[in-house]
Amino acid sequence: MIPAIVARAHANADKARRAVKTARRRIIGRDFVDHLELVPSAAGLHIAAVARSSAQQIHVIAGKAARAGVQVQELTQFAFEADPMAGLVLGYGAIATSRIAEGMRRLRRCMEA
Repeated sequence: MIPAIVARAHANADKARRAVKTARRRIIGRDFVDHLELVPSAAGLHIAAVARSSAQQIHVIAGKAARAGVQVQELTQFAFEADPMAGLVLGYGAIATSRIAEGMRRLRRCMEA
């Protein structure tokens, strides 16, 4: 009986995590369609997105975002090739869902400024 309860609790927690991840990806996909294209992902606590602008523009945006209190990583930091794709990596695992919308508003302002 105890193993069944534990298994059910794990399944419920996993379902809740997937729902949160889906909601977060939806926010980013919807609000940044003009600027970013999400990289498909089945798991993880980060979202990778390819930019519709240059790596230099993304570098400027990442700096603005940091000054606005939003931490992002440039996709170029993870590349080994000479001409890496421009984009962002957004980590959201430790951030409450209620705070993500404000962070995304700040990031969007950085992209549009």
